[in-house]
Amino acid sequence: MMPKKALTPNQMWAVLVAVAGYVPVPLTGRDYLELLPVRWQTITASGIRIHHRTYDADLLAPHRGQASSVAGRGGKWEIHYNPHDVRQIWVRLPTASSPRSRGSTATTSTGPSTNAPGSTSEPSPSTEPR
Repeated sequence: MMPKKALTPNQMWAVLVAVAGYVPVPLTGRDYLELLPVRWQTITASGIRIHHRTYDADLLAPHRGQASSVAGRGGKWEIHYNPHDVRQIWVRLPTASSPRSRGSTATTSTGPSTNAPGSTSEPSPSTEPR
């Protein structure tokens, strides 16, 4: 294309799109979750605390106080959240078929507990508030 010319990333993108074309691909719900901000936190006896809100669900029970198997994260769990919608978070939990694999994991959503200080949102219908 232009091997001797220095291009910015935007200029290179424009050149490549002009040559190869662009095919828009819609994002799935799973893609949307992966694009949300991530935090690495422990799952405590009361659940997961983010920004003065405590999120809890029965599905977290076997993981309370347990270390995550993700290497390099100090035993913390991968938590995705939407900073503009505090009603729920998504926790990456190991699946039964592959408990140590990061790529083959289940994601669950949980809403804030009704007793969380400062929480004004309703819990997600898929959770049981504590």
